[in-house]
Amino acid sequence: MSIPLFQTNFGGETMLLNPFTDLVSGGTSRYNWRHMSKLQVLYYPDPRLREVSTSVDDLDEIREFLPAMFEIMYQSRGIGLAAPQVGIQKRFFIANITGSSEEKDQERVFVNPVIVESQGEMKEIEGCLSLPGMEATVRRAEAVVVDIGDMEGQRQQVEAEGLFSKLFQHEIDHLDGILMLDKITPAEQKKWAPLCKDLESDFKNNIRRLHTPSHAGL
Repeated sequence: MSIPLFQTNFGGETMLLNPFTDLVSGGTSRYNWRHMSKLQVLYYPDPRLREVSTSVDDLDEIREFLPAMFEIMYQSRGIGLAAPQVGIQKRFFIANITGSSEEKDQERVFVNPVIVESQGEMKEIEGCLSLPGMEATVRRAEAVVVDIGDMEGQRQQVEAEGLFSKLFQHEIDHLDGILMLDKITPAEQKKWAPLCKDLESDFKNNIRRLHTPSHAGL
């Protein structure tokens, strides 16, 4: 099987990243995301966060990942988590608007979501699990109508306003390879540039570590 490599560039230095083996926090020996034994949050500037995800055609191919994704979301104190954020390039995300692991009845899985209508405008502070430490003002539609699928194979259209609207837009952006960093003002980008540089440096150092041969036992 041919394994695609992402080309990344930091400070003029080109590196190749294997999307299936080079996890920022440690790596895995698997060559297929379906067999990844441990999911982990990917952090900016991991190039996998920029990939456009493909549609979910078989619900069974994602079902096994849901418990781990909810666990990661709760541990990270989030209310939503898109599949690409844990290295799964499929169009679905999970959510629990309460953010509480004790509110299991509020857990939702949204499959192949599509925004079909939007109206109004709002500017609110957002954070992102893939951009730890960043909280910036993002301009969003105030209300959206979203066509979504569930884990029973049923589709429906839902209307969302306020926090729910922001949640849908934020997570669907992830499915399209878009980060909140892309939607903040130039002034905000300048403000958060030091944090982004730190994240880029951490990413580069981790990739170097993963690609450095071990001499243990020689």
